[in-house]
Amino acid sequence: MRKFRILLVFCTCVLLLSGCGNKANQKSSEIANKKEITTNYIYNNEPKFTIAQRIGNKVLYGFIDKSGKEVVKPKYYAVGLYNDGVAMVTEYKDNQLFYGLIDSLGNTILPSEYDGITYFSEDLAVVKSAGKSGYANKKGKFIIYPKYDFGYVFKEGIAKVIVEGKVGFINKKGEYIIYPKYDKTDNIADITGFMGGLTIVKSNGKYSVINKSGAVIKTLDFDSVVDFANDRYKVSKNKKYGLINASGNIVLETKYNSLKSLDKDGKFIAFSNSENKYGVMDKSLKEIIPAKYSNNVFYGDGIITTYDNADNKTLLFDSKGKLLAKSDYKLKGGFSNELCLVETQDSIYQGYINKKAEIIIPLKYSKATDYKDGLAFVMEAKANEVIVGYIDTKGNYIWKTNTLFTPEELIQVKSGQSASKPKEVAKKTTVSNTKRKYSNNNSGYYNNYYYYDDYDNYSYGNYSKPSKSQDFVDAENDILN
Repeated sequence: MRKFRILLVFCTCVLLLSGCGNKANQKSSEIANKKEITTNYIYNNEPKFTIAQRIGNKVLYGFIDKSGKEVVKPKYYAVGLYNDGVAMVTEYKDNQLFYGLIDSLGNTILPSEYDGITYFSEDLAVVKSAGKSGYANKKGKFIIYPKYDFGYVFKEGIAKVIVEGKVGFINKKGEYIIYPKYDKTDNIADITGFMGGLTIVKSNGKYSVINKSGAVIKTLDFDSVVDFANDRYKVSKNKKYGLINASGNIVLETKYNSLKSLDKDGKFIAFSNSENKYGVMDKSLKEIIPAKYSNNVFYGDGIITTYDNADNKTLLFDSKGKLLAKSDYKLKGGFSNELCLVETQDSIYQGYINKKAEIIIPLKYSKATDYKDGLAFVMEAKANEVIVGYIDTKGNYIWKTNTLFTPEELIQVKSGQSASKPKEVAKKTTVSNTKRKYSNNNSGYYNNYYYYDDYDNYSYGNYSKPSKSQDFVDAENDILN
């Protein structure tokens, strides 16, 4: 079987947690003490799109811009999406993964010699070397030497760190403002830092709200507390979920089976009831769509989309919960660039509809993604070959190749996926529901500490591939063989 590699965006952060020693352990001090690199970096933050090129039995990754022009030559084992003009890159050397950073033109900011790297926050990124976490700036200079067992990104000038199993907080000089004394929770990424001068910590099994001096402002009685959107925390009690504000006051009672923000700002929240039916509430926590639909709920371009399993219809609502249109196709994503991803009822082909539920781009793709910055990634069988590439909002290819890789391998995920060697993909067959198995590290490291945060609904692990048309199977087999 041919070897494929998964795009390792989220697993970078998992490696931060696991503290894999690898080769970086042997040269931690010399790496961390390297002088600032003098390259004139470019951080123009222009959208960059991941591409792949097959070289022999290897598939290497790089970037194009929105016009399809190659910006970073495919040469990396894996890459992460650009954020603030910086991208994570991964190289596979001596059976180990090493992580680095590049700027918008592909210049090296940090060489691929580290155990893990997070996204930049307040101009600093967490970099793990020899099992310890430190902080580096965009010029590749370590501002805080790697010395913590685990480090979170900076928020309000303060970062949460873990030392010998205890949680503390540091400033940007690496000085403790609160020494490590709080409990490390089961979900290590539950609360990432300060919010409005306050944060929540756990001690002796109880949660408390503290200020930047460590003074207890309020004690809490919840089973769990995790970050949420719109300056709120999601809390649970007896397996029911609600919301509190930064001060610890309840803003939504713990009565829901689940709560999920549909956007970064918490403008809309999907909730489920005791029957696991989903509805939507707005930012004021008013229920605008009743809980009677499937868990496929999305928001984008001012449109809320969900799927009605009873009628097998995709439903389009406005921001007030008014039904605008229905589609006979199954919902696969939310609106972006005025288009929404749908698929045929037999799950074989995918395409795009507009806000009137009209087909704008025909359902002819085997796999596709939501649009982002005017482009979508698609895969289709065409003239006895499998084509993968990016299309514009009119369905025209701006870049394409017959190098096989899937949309899931190009977008960030929020599961605990961890990988230390290339993954194998089984040869494609005509059997329905062929499974591709990827190892899944259930570290509890999910929603709060990822490198890039553009996609919410893709994850690795075991998933079933739908049956495909025979022409697509034949084309795939031509390339794989």
